[in-house]
Parts: sequence; C-alpha cells; structure tokens
Amino acid sequence: MTSARAAFDLYRAGRLHEAVALCERLVAETPTVEAWHLLGVARLELDSAGAALAALDAGLALDPVRPGLLSARTLALTTLQRHDEAVVAARAALAVDPQNPPVFSALAVSLQRLGGFPEALAAIDRAIAGAPRDPSYRAQRAALLTLLNRPPDAACDLEVLFE
Repeated sequence: MTSARAAFDLYRAGRLHEAVALCERLVAETPTVEAWHLLGVARLELDSAGAALAALDAGLALDPVRPGLLSARTLALTTLQRHDEAVVAARAALAVDPQNPPVFSALAVSLQRLGGFPEALAAIDRAIAGAPRDPSYRAQRAALLTLLNRPPDAACDLEVLFE
C-alpha cells in the first residue's frame, strides 16, 4: 500500500502534481492527518489556495492542534486575502508554535491589510527575530516602514539585504 511517506518523497523531490494525486487517492481510501496536511501544503505551493484550505481544514478536523496544519492554514487564508480569518488562524498557530517566522510574516501581512500597522510591525519584527538571515522578512519590514513614512528606517533594512 502506498503511504503518505511516498507522497512526501514526491513532494520533497519537487514533483508536486504527483504528490497531490497520490494524496488525493490516500485521503479517498484512508484519510490521515499526514495525507491531508501534505495535500494542503502541496496545493498551496501549486497556487491552489482554496483547495489547500479545504484539505487543511479536513486535516484539522482530525487533529485540531497540529502546528504544521495551523501554520499552513494561516498561509492559505492570507493568500486568499481573507485577512480577518488569517489573523485568527495565525494566533491559533502561534499559540501552539510561538516561534514561527512564516506565520508571523503572514500575520503582519494581514494586520497591515486591516490597518493594524503597529501590530503588523511588531509581527514582522518577531519574524525577523526568529529568522534573522531570511531576506524576505527584512524586505517586508522595509516596505511596511515605507508605508509608515519612515524611509530612514526602511533604508536600514534594505542596507542589511545588500551586506
């Protein structure tokens, strides 16, 4: 019998469509949290955020506190621009995994879109603290600082990117 492990191996090899097809078969035959999780993440990477969210929600129905599912759900909701829901999802994800830079980044995006600029800045600062070498978080912070009319601070973040 094929397993979620085989699907994960396909996913890691960059064979996302094959991983999705295998996961779809797995969840139809014997749904597991792992298969739903991988199906959701692979669909998200294939720019199918709505389908990803459906898979992630199915996985969360089986395990409502699995950190990876909660994190991926946050990213799917942010991608779908469902920012009110994404903020709630991010807070749930951070409650079980409080040091998650991608979730802090997604939270910052949603808070910014909702007009919560100080909270968004605090969230992106937490992402940077958790992954100081990731340039995308510095670039995100620089863009936010520019929106807040703080070009000198934004320039400092951009300088770090070019060091």
